[in-house]
Amino acid sequence: MNEKPCYITLVSSSTVTDVLKSGTWGGNAKGRLVSVTPGAIAALYVTGVHAFAGIVEVTSGYYYDVTPIWSDATYPHRVSVSTIVASSDPSCWVGVRPLIPELSFIKKPEHYGAYFRSSWFQISESDLACIEQALLDRIRS
Repeated sequence: MNEKPCYITLVSSSTVTDVLKSGTWGGNAKGRLVSVTPGAIAALYVTGVHAFAGIVEVTSGYYYDVTPIWSDATYPHRVSVSTIVASSDPSCWVGVRPLIPELSFIKKPEHYGAYFRSSWFQISESDLACIEQALLDRIRS
């Protein structure tokens, strides 16, 4: 079985809608983004809110572009994405705290915030499935 790489990447509450509408995730630094390949799956983690807003699939390799998409910054380091399940409505977002016992990458629950300080960190397929199911349950309710 070919496993797709799974990641968590960061968005702000003000950029979720832009990412979903434009089909583009962007950041200020290329960092790990240059190694993300088409077919990778990413959970969108909303910083400051401590919640997941969606799951997207990467549809392009890394590219640099300064075309305006976001109102708060340029975010020129980019990949194209397509939505698997997501919502720009904050009432449909899933808080991370209830999922902590199920997420294997969180080794110290009392310091869970430390795990969400940078974008494009790899997680297991089972962790991604847990996040995806919680999002589907919330959006359907």
